[in-house]
Amino acid sequence: MKNKFLFLIISAFFLNVSCKKQLEDKIYSQLVPSSYFQNDGEAISAANSIYGALNGTGWDYYGAGNERIQMLSDATTDEFAPTSGSGYYPDLNNFNWKAPDYAFSINWQDAYKGISYSNYILQYLPQSDKVTEATSKRVLAEAR
Repeated sequence: MKNKFLFLIISAFFLNVSCKKQLEDKIYSQLVPSSYFQNDGEAISAANSIYGALNGTGWDYYGAGNERIQMLSDATTDEFAPTSGSGYYPDLNNFNWKAPDYAFSINWQDAYKGISYSNYILQYLPQSDKVTEATSKRVLAEAR
């Protein structure tokens, strides 16, 4: 009984004792506006992210192959011409397009990723005083 009482008193003491100052961690796992655009290289890499978004998720929006753009253009011509059967390709060829089709949805997603990156640059780069004026003008022009 005496041990339980002593344990309760010690526990209550440690529960009431706390730090006077709030602990604030520095964020390392993500980029935040206050920690980015610290030099010209970071501004240029931000501009490169716009073009990287157009490169897509592996099916190359503008890169080598152009498969996704090809799906939306050539799959609707006689080059593909899968007129029988069912599924994705005959639907494209017969102009039976649906919004959730992969070629449409992934193209829109990647295009809007690029727009999002551009908006980020346009919003936060002018606030940075650590990027040279020439680089800042170039990157802002690319983002526009």
